[in-house]
Amino acid sequence: TIKKILDDEVWKNKIKCGSASVKLSSNDWKVIKNTVKVLGSFKEATLELSKASACISQAIPIITSVLHMLKPTNTETDIGVKNLKRRLSENLANRVRSIETSEIHALATLLDPRYRNCYFRDAGAKRKAEEKLLDLLKSESVVYPLSRSNSLDVEEVLVPNNISGGLAAAFEEVKKRARRDDLANEETPESVLKDYMSEELEKTKNLAWWQKYEEEAKGNKLKLGLCRLAKKFLTPPPTSTNCERLFSVAGQIMDEKRAKMLLITWKEFSFFERISCPLISLWIGKLNKHIKLSIVCVIFC
Repeated sequence: TIKKILDDEVWKNKIKCGSASVKLSSNDWKVIKNTVKVLGSFKEATLELSKASACISQAIPIITSVLHMLKPTNTETDIGVKNLKRRLSENLANRVRSIETSEIHALATLLDPRYRNCYFRDAGAKRKAEEKLLDLLKSESVVYPLSRSNSLDVEEVLVPNNISGGLAAAFEEVKKRARRDDLANEETPESVLKDYMSEELEKTKNLAWWQKYEEEAKGNKLKLGLCRLAKKFLTPPPTSTNCERLFSVAGQIMDEKRAKMLLITWKEFSFFERISCPLISLWIGKLNKHIKLSIVCVIFC
């Protein structure tokens, strides 16, 4: 309500001119604006985590960002809200104090190319999450072992009998050095994870980034193992909001008057409800304003 008043030019002019029943000073006006800004960050976070497309990897970065916004700045944006920001920050930090030690939240955040290890507030929790991810990647390489090119075995080279011992020794030395060089160039779980973490953060894409990463990995079993871990940990949603929406729709469809509805029919109703609103919005968006006005008149008249 306060934000609507702030956005309404008529009300703003009334309050500034003193014609409204409520008299506000310039300082009161600043306090209201700052309060709306502080509470607005919580609204944005709630809406973002409640989306149908939201991922559990967004939880830690959003919480870290909100706590960052609640830090004192000693500027005009803190006028009248310093105590409010402090109390909100303390309560939020207390409620989510264990989220960075939650394995599924921490690993999902690391495996999201938009965040990786940049949004952890606790350095110890970040280090443990990275160690756990490395252990899981090593386990993937055991389940899907590397090719024989990684082997430490030194192949025997047949040296002609008429070659002197000094040349035969040189053959062996050159061969061993070449094998050591090949081994040094081989990718390890540590190097794959380090390369992934050092890449530039993705701005918007998440699963699409991993799809491209998987295509480029080809026969690299370590990178494919990292892809499998991403598919596993980036699947859960951050909240149960979307499930609750589904139950709400189901309750509206399966009521007392439709008690004998078949399960397949109920599923079709639920599916249509999920796709109908976006399709209708897309269709209406392509119509001109005169046709839109006609549709509104037909619906409400």
